[in-house]
Amino acid sequence: TLDEMKTIKDINYQLMEALFAYKSLDERDEQITPYVIEETKNNMTRFKSDYDQNDTSSLLISSEAFVAKSFNSNEINVINDVVSELTFNKEAQKQHMYVKVKYVKDTGEWRAKSFNFSKYVED
Repeated sequence: TLDEMKTIKDINYQLMEALFAYKSLDERDEQITPYVIEETKNNMTRFKSDYDQNDTSSLLISSEAFVAKSFNSNEINVINDVVSELTFNKEAQKQHMYVKVKYVKDTGEWRAKSFNFSKYVED
């Protein structure tokens, strides 16, 4: 329904903010909690690298979302075109990437189950 699509787009925008606008990776992990299923959050936390994560931050510059039709009423895919600026060890780098998010109904709420990140390389 249109209301459900609006809900998905709102949740998706908030998730992109949480994923790409943070002062530390710990802050990012805390921010994404309401938008991802528990298994996904646990996987993201488990696969963090060992580098100094307190010196990592990100700024969301722009985000555009495209909702993909799904044949499963309990699953929706959203493709995001994201531009952000990642700062690590005081060096900032602009990033342009596509982020595919698979949302599923989890206890009556739409939450992200999986992410696919594809870096966009300009010629």
